[in-house]
Amino acid sequence: MKHGTTKFSFQQVDVFSSRALLGNPLAVVIGADTLTASEMAAFASWTNLSETTFLLQPKSADADYRVRIFTPVSELPFAGHPTLGSCHVWLSSGGRPKSGDIIQECNAGLIRIRRDNERLSFEAPELRRSGPVELDTLTRAIEGLRLTSDVIVDANWASLMAARCFGPEPCCSWTNSNPSRRQTSAVRSMSRAKNDAKHG
Repeated sequence: MKHGTTKFSFQQVDVFSSRALLGNPLAVVIGADTLTASEMAAFASWTNLSETTFLLQPKSADADYRVRIFTPVSELPFAGHPTLGSCHVWLSSGGRPKSGDIIQECNAGLIRIRRDNERLSFEAPELRRSGPVELDTLTRAIEGLRLTSDVIVDANWASLMAARCFGPEPCCSWTNSNPSRRQTSAVRSMSRAKNDAKHG
């Protein structure tokens, strides 16, 4: 990636797979401290991947590095595969943790990442929203997925993020007014679990 006369190292990595082209792709820009949020958003839109991250110097004295996470249309405070992929790139680019665990700073706070040989795992941040899903929201999710209410075992909020949009379109799938992709996935999973239990 080139910015004026400054060049930035950029890697595209597979996350959640030990085999190339089978994981979740992630674009990672290294040493992106001089880029503005608008420039980061434009680059993330250009990569057109589900997420693009930017490695930065930490602001917190407790952190080893800082990351900003962008989708093609919004910035996220936290996301799972960008956390792991960004940490992998940081380590492979010479990053060394201050102590045993790696501490990543992001807009959701400090995320503790554990390294066990080649495997990375993280401690998720506190939920931004939890508890039962309101009936009208659940009804819209069921209708949107073309399900019937009898296949729903349970429905609870498990929201880790609220996105900040940059484009002209509203990111309604990530707002509290509509069921999010995460909630939709949870409804699908619950539906499959109940069907598996019926047929198992």
